[in-house]
Amino acid sequence: MNILENYYKKIIRYDLINKFFYNHVHDIPKLKKIILNFGCKSYEIKSIVASFFALELITMKQVILTKSKRVNIVLKIRKGYPVGCMVILTKFEMYTFFLKLLIEIFPNFKSLHVSMKKEIKSFSFILVDLIYFKE
Repeated sequence: MNILENYYKKIIRYDLINKFFYNHVHDIPKLKKIILNFGCKSYEIKSIVASFFALELITMKQVILTKSKRVNIVLKIRKGYPVGCMVILTKFEMYTFFLKLLIEIFPNFKSLHVSMKKEIKSFSFILVDLIYFKE
């Protein structure tokens, strides 16, 4: 068991119960999965391959290519062309990556753009440079 997962189960859950008075244990928020996504603005094989391998090095998991769903005339992208890549982290990999974010990467940020959606109960942030990762 990861140290962050253990900390969540032993301490954070009880703190949330005491502070917000949840009726059921199932109502407590929990981390289900982390989705890492790289989108490329231009259709160039070099940029897609670079983001593909960078994401694979950071997560040590197999990466999925995302393809365009419709035609974009401005960017000269046809339907079905690769436009980015993504990885879905769950269980042990998710907690390991989140711990790395909290300890190594977030303290070095100068600015962080965060967008939250209440309906989906998720948030996203934009990483401009990959320099923060040692890999």
